[in-house]
Amino acid sequence: ITEKPLKKEQTNPKRVDINVLKSKLQETESKELKKNLYLLSFLILGLGVLGIYLSLWGGLQLIFIHGLNSDMHGIKALSIEKYAKKHNLSYIRFDCRGHGKSFGNFEDLNITDWKNDTLYVIDKLTKGPQILIGSSMGGWLMMLAAKLRKKRVCGLIGLAAAPDFG
Repeated sequence: ITEKPLKKEQTNPKRVDINVLKSKLQETESKELKKNLYLLSFLILGLGVLGIYLSLWGGLQLIFIHGLNSDMHGIKALSIEKYAKKHNLSYIRFDCRGHGKSFGNFEDLNITDWKNDTLYVIDKLTKGPQILIGSSMGGWLMMLAAKLRKKRVCGLIGLAAAPDFG
């Protein structure tokens, strides 16, 4: 894996053979190991193969977090992208594992895994202050991320946000 920053609109960093990862998943009985292999594939595949869209236009950075059983290609995500472009804001949208084009079985993953995906995007793909935009379950994820990355998150926008305060 390269440590070079992603270039403007680069969505296809270094790849590995997804069939090797799938066969490893089929061979193991451990649910915890499966989760770790999903995370590993999410990172190794450079996120691009798994549904990262990154546009660096400048200004503040917006990160869109989709809802449960949704993905980064919905109307909300694409509309926010247009807004970001128009207002010279950097923008990231991504598919949490088990959603959209990302790797993993939805049934084997949970909110903690998707929170970790969100934190990875914040920690590894961005610098400076972030505005998180969460739709439905993405609203829950943005609140968890804001709680854990207080110095990195400068704003929250919830779209029919569905956080669990329990």
